[in-house]
Formats: sequence, structure tokens, C-alpha cells
Amino acid sequence: MGVSHLKVANSRKVAKSLESRRFSLEFIVHHLVYYRPLSYIFAQPSAYARSSTYGTTRGADQVDPYIRNRALRTSFMALFQTQIAPRALPRLIPTNMRRTTVSLSLAVLCHLSSAIPWSTQNQYPFAPFSLPTESVTPADRQNAVKEAFLFAWNGYKTYSWGYDENRPVSNISSNSRYGWGATIVDSLDTLWLMGLKEEFALARKHVAKIDWRNTSGKHLVGAFETNIRYIGGLLSAYDLSDDRLFLDKAVELANLLLPIFDSPTGLPYQFVDFKSGRPVKSGFPHGASILAEIGSYQLEFTHISKLTGNRTYYDKVQRINDFFDGLRGTNKYPPGLFPILVDPDNGKFTSTQITYGGLGNSFYEYIIKQYILSGETNDQLLRLSLESVQSLEKYLLSSPVNRTDLVFLAHLEDGKQRHKMDELACFAPGTLLLFARALDLESTEDVARKLVNSCFRAWIATPTGITPESWHWVDPAKAETTLPKLTEEQRQQVKEWGFYVGSPSYGLRPGKLMCDGQLDENSDVVLRYVTL
Repeated sequence: MGVSHLKVANSRKVAKSLESRRFSLEFIVHHLVYYRPLSYIFAQPSAYARSSTYGTTRGADQVDPYIRNRALRTSFMALFQTQIAPRALPRLIPTNMRRTTVSLSLAVLCHLSSAIPWSTQNQYPFAPFSLPTESVTPADRQNAVKEAFLFAWNGYKTYSWGYDENRPVSNISSNSRYGWGATIVDSLDTLWLMGLKEEFALARKHVAKIDWRNTSGKHLVGAFETNIRYIGGLLSAYDLSDDRLFLDKAVELANLLLPIFDSPTGLPYQFVDFKSGRPVKSGFPHGASILAEIGSYQLEFTHISKLTGNRTYYDKVQRINDFFDGLRGTNKYPPGLFPILVDPDNGKFTSTQITYGGLGNSFYEYIIKQYILSGETNDQLLRLSLESVQSLEKYLLSSPVNRTDLVFLAHLEDGKQRHKMDELACFAPGTLLLFARALDLESTEDVARKLVNSCFRAWIATPTGITPESWHWVDPAKAETTLPKLTEEQRQQVKEWGFYVGSPSYGLRPGKLMCDGQLDENSDVVLRYVTL
């Protein structure tokens, strides 16, 4: 991704603006409000009818299924406008939030030593993280967001307009998403919400000229990323602006992706060859598809069916839900939890690993949000959602030795807990809270609060305030045998933090911090943002 996202100019300012007493609420609320699929709700309350059937076009008489009264919608928006500190967002938003309603992923201006190559540095000279002692006004917060976005947006326009992204160190253009201008499409709703109508009009002109079949020489198109970045971005832009161009372009692209669903099971393949129109399996053993990808088409394709009256898109993704619902009673794994790899030709799982982290995460997120978007009327989605949440609470929750105040999400491998949590899994508290509020599940809401506070501890434990990619902890039942095997540094981390770092890097979400200057009034840095 490029600069289509919220950018934060200075890590020191970021640290100062975080208000700890509001952290849990802000983390969760931002996730709920600004995760792109929910933009379909907040931007156009009339876009969904309570009926669970599909095939009707949008009408003024339709009722928004989730925002049952305007007070709830208003309260969420008010929280963003008056409470959420934009400069605190790098520590508030999970890395899985690549699909945000305002197209905000994040960026950090970093400070590299000129003496040590970035690729070999172990620790960057950030100012030590500390909780803030000062407050800022809502206007300050809003202005900081807009100024940071415009700084990055203008840099992209100067160096890489029309390309997918700008490389922030060299200011060289890059086409990692087939050359359709991913940054522009991902920024459409940001531009609209910030009132940047001239920039929005410029972006619209670009979208109007996109030829989806021109893939910059890459015939194999990854369907998952194409769906969440382009189709999701276009649908958000349509919901906000009511400009038919964006819906038409989304439908064009969705039609090109439809072959991925032509498997015997209905489970999607990973790629489409845009030259031949044929689906292509992944490079995993047996051509297995990834669980997170399998489960991340339903919101967008269902929404297209709602907007166009064409059931084709909904019917394709409904087969996915039917497949997983059909495993009930026959699945040897905990109800509602599934391994991360499955062969789309025969429906057999080719892995025994279960996780809310990478390769599994958005499957569980989308199931719950599908239920919400059904008007909370779809029994199948309710069943799948309940089972996944109940099994999470029963099989995945784990606390470190001597730290019962912390709760993490373990992996399961061959049915046994592996005490490792990916930062990607920090999306879970927001989704759990969304579900808990929909069904009045007090115990689930309590789990969500504990998880988000535990993710917060992982953030603030590091010198930068940026969490490691993953971390481990010691199971109390195995402490006597596990602790002696750790290094002295790991034991010290366990003592201080309750966990120890598994993977210290953070793969460009904000990424390995690669920029080389400090932004101030005298800086000659033109574009030094790294996308989160």
C-alpha cells in the first residue's frame, strides 16, 4: 500500500498524545467504526434491508440492520470526533486494519542512525515510550490527522501518481497491486470524509480510466488483496458519494474474480489468470487456500448483490458459509474453529494449526460482521459466530505465569495450545466487542476488554511503543520446565512484561522502519512515511 492512509509524522508526538485512561475504549471503537466493511453501515444506513434475502436494490424505505437507532451511530461518530487522539493511533489500531473506512493504515517517521545500516540494526534510537501528561483538543486531533494525510498524499502525487504506491525512502514508484493505482482507490473515502473534494475529483478521474485487464504484466491476480483493496475501496467510495462510477468499476472487477469460486467445493482458489480467465491454485502443498482469504469475500460480494439486485455474487460466497456450516458435527476440531489451510478441490484441511493470527484472522472477523450485516437475522451466521467465539474463550485464552491480569490468544497445533500470539490477532477485541454488544454477551465483552488491555501491554513494553510481530509466554503449568530453557534476556522480559518477544521485527505494518530523517520545520524530507 501507499500513502492512502493516515500518517503520523513524529513518534515522540505520538507518545505524548496517548491518553491511557481512554485507551481500551479508543482501540475498540476505532476498530469497530473504521474497519472498511462497517463503512457500508455508517456511510449509508439505508443500504441494507432487514430481510435476509438478496436481490433488492437500495431504496429509501430500507432499514439499516445494525444501527437500529441514530443515537448509536451518532455516539460512535462523536467518539471519533471528540475522544480519539489521531497521534495515538499507531498504538491503537491492530495491524490487520488494512481495510479501514477512511483508508487509514498508519505510518511512522523513523530515525535511523547514519552509522549503522537499517537492515542490520537491532534497535532504532526512538525516544523512550511514555504515557502522555498533556491533553489536546478535538480540533488539534482532527487537524493533525488531516495535515499528516495531506503531507503523504501530496508526496505520492508528486512522485508516483497513478502507480500503486510510492517507496518512501527512494521516492520511486512501485506497482505491487497490478498497477491500477491502489493508493488512489484506497484513499477515495479518506478524501471524501476529510472534505477534500478537489482531490476526490482528481482521484475519480483516475478510477474512470482504470482497465482491470491491464495488470502491468502480472497475469496471475491475487483475488484476496484485490477484493479488500480495490473492491472494498470502491464500494466505500460509492456508499459515501453515491457516484455510480465506483459501483460500476467494483462490479467490473468482481466479475473478473468470479472464476476463483469455480471449485468442486465452492471454496475459492487463490488466483485468477486475467489473460485466460482461469482460476489458479496457491503454491501451498496440495494447492491449499488460506482460511483468512477464503472467509474474506463475503461482505463485499454480498454488498454488490444488495446494490445491484444480482444474486450471483451473494450465491458464490454463500457456498463458502454452507461448506463450513456443513462441517458441524463432523469436524474433529473445536466447534467454529478451523485450520488455516484447506484444499479447495476436496475440502480437506492440509494443516492442523488454528489461529486468530496470520492466515486465520479475517475468517473469524467476517463471520461476525456478516451476521451483523444480515440484520442479526441469519441463523447460520449466528451459529458459526457463536461457536467461534465460544471456542475462542474455551480453547485459545491463556494467561502467563504470575500474570493473571494478562490474557492472550494461543495457537492450537494438533489440538494443543502453543503459547504464541501474533500482533495480527489484536483485531479480535474489537470484533468480539461488536458481537457482544449485538447479543448482550457480558462475559464476551469482558474477554474483549482483557484482550485489548493485554495487547496494549505488548505495545508499551517496547522502547518504541510498537509491538513486536509476535510474542510468547510461559504457561503456568509448565513454568518449572520452560523457564530454565529461556535465555537470560527472555527470562527478564517474562519477569518485567509477562511475555517475551518471539519475532522482534514488525513487517511493514508499520514495517521495518526504513526512513531516514526527522521531520521538522527545517527538514528537507519530502516523503518519508512508511505504511503500517
